[in-house]
Amino acid sequence: MDAAIRRRAGGSAFTARSTVRNIAFAAMVDDVRRRQAAGELAADLDPAYVLLTLFAAAMAPTLLPQIVRRVTGRAADSPEFLDEYAGQLRRVIERLR
Repeated sequence: MDAAIRRRAGGSAFTARSTVRNIAFAAMVDDVRRRQAAGELAADLDPAYVLLTLFAAAMAPTLLPQIVRRVTGRAADSPEFLDEYAGQLRRVIERLR
């Protein structure tokens, strides 16, 4: 672990790992902001909430397989569902502009 990160985190390895994660997530939000500035994301959307929404969408089939089946009639791990879901997510993301 980098000594500067440990110092910034108060010396604790646990806190240092948490600081590294915070830096990584802040960088992800900054990337969404950069994309927004480049016109890839509508100006009225908050980049942090967009990122959170995309994380949730990506995890939904794994964390909520029973809801996937009830809503779509397909198993969350089936190739048919995964292909359809990926296509639908692409369409949703395209409309964020």
